[in-house]
This record gives sequence, structure tokens and C-alpha cells, in this order.
Amino acid sequence: FNHRVSVFSEDGLFLYSFGSEGSGKGQFRCPRYVCIALNGLVYVTNEDNSIQVFQQNGQFVCQLAIGNNIVKDPHGIAATSDGHIVVASRDANKVSIFTPDGQ
Repeated sequence: FNHRVSVFSEDGLFLYSFGSEGSGKGQFRCPRYVCIALNGLVYVTNEDNSIQVFQQNGQFVCQLAIGNNIVKDPHGIAATSDGHIVVASRDANKVSIFTPDGQ
């Protein structure tokens, strides 16, 4: 595992990557799923049950959820047309919906 998100052009050329191994802001322990919302923010699920939010250039914005069974073992993420973030949690057997401001 390289514990980062890599960005490629439409032609498949590597452009840049962001993140590193760890548990701090902008760090990952096995990032799994990624989605880009209509507002351009990038949402990344992480094996530690967190969802981190980045600008498209890789700059850390915030963390939506961590632990406490808010999101447990996320196995899918999507953004709706109205800005909500939908996360499927395999181990919790539920779908969580976050408002655009992360609530």
C-alpha cells in the first residue's frame, strides 16, 4: 500500500499525488474509496473509519467522521447533486448521509 491518492490525466498520465501514511490530517491508512462532489471537493474514505475532504489540488480541508460507529468500515461513497455525501458502511450495515457542511 502506498497510503496516498494519485491523480491522472484523462489520457492516463500521472499528474500528482497527495497524502502519506499516518493518522494525522491529510494522512491515510489504506485509503479505499474516492468521490468528487459537484463543488470540486474530493472525499476519501480511509481504513480507520474516517472520511477526509480535500481540494482538488490535494490540500486538506477537513475530516467528516471518525469512529464511534458514525462510519464503520466504509465501502462506498458518492456525492448527490444537492451536495450531500452518501457513505455505505459494510460492518455497520447502514448508509450514512452527510449534509454539505459535514453534519
